[in-house]
Amino acid sequence: MAKRLGLLRKLVPTATRIAVLVNPADATRTATVVNGVEAAAHDLGLQVRVFNASTISEIDAAFTALARERTDALFVAPDVFLTSSASNSPFSRCGTRSQLPTGRASLSKAVD
Repeated sequence: MAKRLGLLRKLVPTATRIAVLVNPADATRTATVVNGVEAAAHDLGLQVRVFNASTISEIDAAFTALARERTDALFVAPDVFLTSSASNSPFSRCGTRSQLPTGRASLSKAVD
């Protein structure tokens, strides 16, 4: 997770407040992602806010909160539901609407 968060930091160097979107349906993976991102964020001097989403309505609610809290960038945990590349996915619609810089797991695989 450190490399992925580092890549997001390089893409958005002015970001200080990072939102992390995870799917709590996989508790083990979620815990691993959150722990890894929080440790990396501490090392990079970033603030992290975790948002859980396992349904379309929870994704919508998370993006509403992201806008309200003025998050600088979004880190999306590796999860099939969240990182679907389908153009009509709820994540794609919300990401486009919010215009937040995002670090999707699929974008950062090259740095693993």
